[in-house]
Amino acid sequence: MKLLIPDTYGIYIPNHFWAHFDFKEWNLKKTDYLELSDPNDDNYWEAWVDLLDNAYHTDQNGKKWLLYQDGDLFTISEEELENDNNNY
Repeated sequence: MKLLIPDTYGIYIPNHFWAHFDFKEWNLKKTDYLELSDPNDDNYWEAWVDLLDNAYHTDQNGKKWLLYQDGDLFTISEEELENDNNNY
């Protein structure tokens, strides 16, 4: 698990993600991604939830990374997530 954006950004976490991460690298639709540019946009939170549910990044080693928010925004590898689920 890796920290991407600390919760000190509060309601601006989605906007910070938009400003600092490439939508192509996270396999996102540009239209949904652009709604994160303005925290006052009516679809800001809906777009953020959609992004959290669908975004993923594949690194150069072929490992797939997903987004997870619990206050802070993290990225976690799908492999780690599956290993955690198998331990319960």
